Amino acid sequence: MKNFIDCSETEVLNILDIRNSDFVRNMMWNRDVITLSSHLSFLKKLINNDEQLYWAVFYKDRLIGSVYIDMSTKKWGMYLAESCSGFGLDIELYFLLFLKESLLLDKVYGEVKLNNIQNIVLQKIVSTCEEINEDYILFEYNLCDYFSKSKNLKEIKRDILKRI
Repeated sequence: MKNFIDCSETEVLNILDIRNSDFVRNMMWNRDVITLSSHLSFLKKLINNDEQLYWAVFYKDRLIGSVYIDMSTKKWGMYLAESCSGFGLDIELYFLLFLKESLLLDKVYGEVKLNNIQNIVLQKIVSTCEEINEDYILFEYNLCDYFSKSKNLKEIKRDILKRI
């Protein structure tokens, strides 16, 4: 992972391309195409912001998406390029472990839009449902309970995949 504010110009443009893809936009609250100037303005606001933390995610030196956490609400999220959507569970587990071990968070929340059926199935296994409304489901992740079951992420992933 690389903090958004440390990304190169090329990486910044690649992040924007992934975020603006139809695949990602259809799962986001804001489905509008984000302009380059709006994206750069957003990145500039992150420089001195300790509440909104965003990272670019890489696999084999290739940018594949983003993860983020709002420290005030403890809501986290992620998006991946369509070609890398199969990495979702791995990225999620590593990021949740990072939130627990590096940011020392015990509990976080995530919102999943109701049209994201595949993700809802997964989240019902790795978290608890807190609230359902007309647009999304709010999930709660108790990181201490979840990661105390096993220190081995492969075991956790195997357990999750058995239940899907």
